Amino acid sequence: MLAGLQSAVGQPPAPDYFAEAVVDPLDPFVGQQVRYQFRFYAVAPVVDAIYEPSDFEGFWRAPGNPRAEQTVISRDGRQYRVTTVETVLFPTRTGEQVIAPARVLLPETVFRPEQVIEAPPVILQVRPLPDDAPDHFTGAVGQFSLEARLSQATGAVGEPLLLQLTVSGTGNVEALLPPHLVAIDGWRTQVRSSRYRTAEAIPGEPVVGIKDYEFLLIPERSGALTAPLIEFVYYDPQVQAYRSLTTTPVVVVVAESEGNAAVLDGGSGAGVDDIRLKPMLAQTHELTRMFTTFWPVWLMPLLGLGAATAVALRQQQGRQRRAQRRQTQAYNRACARLKAAVDAPDVYAVVERTLQQYFEDKSGRSEGSINRNEMIRILDASGLKSETLAGLKACLEAAIEGQYAPHMAKEPSSLAAQAMRVLHALEQEWPPV
Repeated sequence: MLAGLQSAVGQPPAPDYFAEAVVDPLDPFVGQQVRYQFRFYAVAPVVDAIYEPSDFEGFWRAPGNPRAEQTVISRDGRQYRVTTVETVLFPTRTGEQVIAPARVLLPETVFRPEQVIEAPPVILQVRPLPDDAPDHFTGAVGQFSLEARLSQATGAVGEPLLLQLTVSGTGNVEALLPPHLVAIDGWRTQVRSSRYRTAEAIPGEPVVGIKDYEFLLIPERSGALTAPLIEFVYYDPQVQAYRSLTTTPVVVVVAESEGNAAVLDGGSGAGVDDIRLKPMLAQTHELTRMFTTFWPVWLMPLLGLGAATAVALRQQQGRQRRAQRRQTQAYNRACARLKAAVDAPDVYAVVERTLQQYFEDKSGRSEGSINRNEMIRILDASGLKSETLAGLKACLEAAIEGQYAPHMAKEPSSLAAQAMRVLHALEQEWPPV
């Protein structure tokens, strides 16, 4: 009994706070989805903690991250509240890649000094893709599926049909290029638009990205034509092989358009020369009378062109004036939004969006055109002072943390005040050099 007691006393007590990092997989292929989980263990609730993620150098961060959840577990004889913050990454470089430590800053209280709880770094061995990539492979790595919908199975020459394609999978779907359209005689094709979204998250499962594409298919001749096929090539890390998905062939019955039919009817037989040559064979005095009578009508296109040019110039000047007003009023608008957001339930989202809108106003970008990832890229390439840049990034991270890890979040009024200081520093330095 005494020996057992001495052994138990000799063991160091389990800590009140600690962190760990879990990564899956540790040997991904370049471009493959990697899930990085930062787990913070605390024996008691923590107020005003600040989460500082790794810089994830060498990785692409998926949008909509990080995801956070809380659980309660027993470990080493103690009960912990565990906050898990998951970030989805895609390695962009091969070889040994180190994910720098993420950490939590615990502010000083009457019961403890200020502490930094840091997870250890994680080393990954990123494998290159095989060299035998087939044609039309554009870098998609993961598991994918295709779904295609054609607007109709009948059409007319020259009239576009809409082909909607949905690509979903576990790879870096946001960065995917449009899939390859297999060229088929008798068709012209055009990519019209694309839109990215994510599927509903399932705890413990990889994130599934979804990208919707719209293609215009324009038939150039009549008959029963097979619509252009879509081929999507990707690398499947589970089977370690390249795979290809192709849409199912669809036959479209294409009729002659009414406009083309009229031209063909007029172009056959003896009457076509009469139709084409009739204006040229009119008598001279008839041409003279027509010119002198209708010359104002002939000038209308030129007058209309001048008027349209003037309108376009006024519109351009109006846009420039509005952009200048947005630039000069950006700081005041942002401060007003922050002051009004102190008591708002979504203050963290308001702070993040306010900083994004400030950048949009200052740079003349349209509203909603700068997302979280793009803003981080802009900041990394800016010429801001190091202290201003660090403060701005810390403010953004605190705003993101408040949305996804509220139990670790900075106090709302404190975050709003921090954002005000950051905006003041930005206003003094704008534009970055």
